[in-house]
Amino acid sequence: MSCAAVVVGTPQVVDAAAAADLALSAHQGPAGADLVLSSADVFDLGADLCPDPDGFQTWEEGDSFEIRWELGLLPEGAVGNPLADGSGAMYTTRGDYEVEVVASGSVPTEPGEPWGAPVTVPADLVPGQRLVADATCWRMGAGIVGGEEPWRPYYYLPVFTVTAADGSVPTSAPSTSAPGAPAMPAPGADPAAARPGAASYTG
Repeated sequence: MSCAAVVVGTPQVVDAAAAADLALSAHQGPAGADLVLSSADVFDLGADLCPDPDGFQTWEEGDSFEIRWELGLLPEGAVGNPLADGSGAMYTTRGDYEVEVVASGSVPTEPGEPWGAPVTVPADLVPGQRLVADATCWRMGAGIVGGEEPWRPYYYLPVFTVTAADGSVPTSAPSTSAPGAPAMPAPGADPAAARPGAASYTG
């Protein structure tokens, strides 16, 4: 398991072109649960796809795209904000909290197409801990310096609460670190704030 403390950007007001949404297939469940992280349009901003459904960015023929995602352990007391639909699902925004990354991965995607990535809640987390799912769309191509670049961030991020086997959540505060995995120092500088055409990725 990869564990490092990262800062998920700097919170700023952004427009719909940057305020893309993510969704998890469940907002709570036991450690070890298998979930799906996907593009979504939770807030009806029309900015959920990758790389650019709004038509403001262009890319070269032969370029490819992938979603790189992370699950981050939220600090004690961080619960997020409720979605307007009253479903019990919670979200936070890029830059709200410093998190400890406990899982990461990637999945290819096609221009303008919805995507989904299987993710698994680490088995060594304890009931009451909360995770946030973060992601960035990356572009790969021969004409890009270094061969790849962050292309589009996701700004509204879903929160997942770890439950006991019976579905309950303890009222006592859990540890803010993954068991047996001390947090690494945070980077010296925060990533750039999310904005159209200048995505940032903290992985």
